Amino acid sequence: MKYKMTLDSIISSLKQAQTIFKPWDALVYGLVIVIMLAGFVNIRIMMRTGRERLAIIEMNGEIIDTISLEQNMTAKEIRIDAGEGSYNIVFIGYDFVEVLESNCPDQVCVGWGRIRYAGQTIVCLPFKIVVRIVGQTDQAPVDDITW
Repeated sequence: MKYKMTLDSIISSLKQAQTIFKPWDALVYGLVIVIMLAGFVNIRIMMRTGRERLAIIEMNGEIIDTISLEQNMTAKEIRIDAGEGSYNIVFIGYDFVEVLESNCPDQVCVGWGRIRYAGQTIVCLPFKIVVRIVGQTDQAPVDDITW
């Protein structure tokens, strides 16, 4: 019986396992997790604040409407007629933009959901409609390469 374990061998295995993980290791792992979570929270806060955002609605490359996303604005629906009975209904709230309804065959634009941050887009390819959010800033953008 090659794999027969005795009580003494189990106890010695447990003692060896206790020496691998020391009490200070838990403190170091906890500190690393806290630093990582703080970084993620900081990124989310930076994405939401400090910039004015605009929702731009385009059809066939031409800008149809530009709406500023502000907290004191009233929500509204915009119907975009693409011709021959084709349409999209875009809902604009103070914090997001979404396509509520469309009669295109694939419904990808409706299923895309809400967009909130600068750089996000919703595209309806059959009707050539693009809804995007851009950030409006006075200074040049700074990223980790130029920093």
